[in-house]
Amino acid sequence: MLVVGFVVGQLVARGTQSRIRSPARRTRLDALVAMVDATSHSATPTELADRAMRALSDQLDLRDAHWSPGYHGAAHPYLTGHGEIAGTGSSTPGRAPPPPAGIELPVTVGSQELGRQVLVPAPLSREEPLVAVAIADVFGLALARTDER
Repeated sequence: MLVVGFVVGQLVARGTQSRIRSPARRTRLDALVAMVDATSHSATPTELADRAMRALSDQLDLRDAHWSPGYHGAAHPYLTGHGEIAGTGSSTPGRAPPPPAGIELPVTVGSQELGRQVLVPAPLSREEPLVAVAIADVFGLALARTDER
């Protein structure tokens, strides 16, 4: 009976955690959809950058964020396409603290780096970096489209 009670308790705890995380996941999905929608209404690179930085700030509880256009190389810790922090002073995903100076999120289209979003967040969950990468990808595609005009 003790083992059955323990297993049932674990299932209830996981169900509760899932219900708590569900609204947060919905909010993140809504932010990504809003970013995709915004790309069709933003005509200039500055407008696109402002919208992307606002979306990232809202989703990641950033202390600071800015867009830095152009190629920068990999001199600082950066967020990979898999949502992991790599480079100097890297940390493992989870609720690990990010580097104090922040994380760079390269915005690329194909093999061309268009610039970097510099993010100074509080500790990140596993899902938050993946949402950031998706927003950066949408931003990069929209930015490349404005350069083609």
